[in-house]
Amino acid sequence: MRTSLLIPVYNGATHLAECLASTTEFDEVILWDDGSTDDSLALARRFPHVQTIHSENQGVQRTRNLLFEASTGEVIAYLDADDCRLPGALAAHLQALGAADGVFSPVQVLQGDSLTLSKTSPDLLVNLLVGFGGRIQTGGLLWRRRALETIRQRFGDLWQESLPRRASFFEGFLVFRALQADCRLVFSPVPAAVYRVDWSPDQFTADADGVSRAILTLLKEVRAWIDKKSRDR
Repeated sequence: MRTSLLIPVYNGATHLAECLASTTEFDEVILWDDGSTDDSLALARRFPHVQTIHSENQGVQRTRNLLFEASTGEVIAYLDADDCRLPGALAAHLQALGAADGVFSPVQVLQGDSLTLSKTSPDLLVNLLVGFGGRIQTGGLLWRRRALETIRQRFGDLWQESLPRRASFFEGFLVFRALQADCRLVFSPVPAAVYRVDWSPDQFTADADGVSRAILTLLKEVRAWIDKKSRDR
């Protein structure tokens, strides 16, 4: 199966070299520079295995959707430009995928000098109900293309562009859409990526109010969906 790794970046040069150096296990790596004013694009072009695309700033959700349209893989993963993939994770997750629509896994959380494993539950719904905390993270998800196509057909877009740009926890909304579309995601205990938090005041996870609003919004939607499913039984 052809694999694609999709990386949006906006002014992410600080950790981008480490990120891109970790991505060679994929058949296709595409980086979309979303109107950066730093050296992100020039740095990415130093990596011969990375395809680069540049546009004016459109926001991370729109950029992730455009990356999906530009990709060719049967299996898709996303990675934030300040994170990095872990060796061997792709092979482990492809093995775990089987006939499922996707794989979710823990990530290693790097905060300052501290590296810990996220408390990702094998129960996908539990991770959504608990909230953020790195339990579900963009770099810890692997998708079949057909599943993402199903989500896009049902909801009109893949990554929810109607969310505020600083909402954060975008991957939680995507996973919830997958559940609503009856996609089956399986758990792998093998961590997929190193997830870097709180290293910059511009990082989404540094916006506590935005994160809190996103979690509350998602919790309301998930609980309403659970209640409806219970009533329909």
